[in-house]
Amino acid sequence: MIIKWGIVGLGNMANIFAKSISEVHNSKLVCVASKKSTKLELFAKNFNIKSSHKFTNYSKLIQSNEIDAVYISTLNNTHVDLILECVKNNKKILCEKPMVM
Repeated sequence: MIIKWGIVGLGNMANIFAKSISEVHNSKLVCVASKKSTKLELFAKNFNIKSSHKFTNYSKLIQSNEIDAVYISTLNNTHVDLILECVKNNKKILCEKPMVM
């Protein structure tokens, strides 16, 4: 089974995680989201993300039927809301750093 991943927040750790996905056989990076369109475009280009799988809205990524799991790489104070939204949308979750403040 291949786990199809989405990443919200495209900072340094997201880049490291995306590179790690390319090194394993059971995972694929499918969707990415950033509120900064320039960062989103560059990240998507670097990791060959389809245009239809780029989001400037985190909720749209989380609601996507294209992914199984979400890597949360945003500021710590946003984690709990994103985690709850992932749970409501039946997504597996990997959250960097603290789950909540």
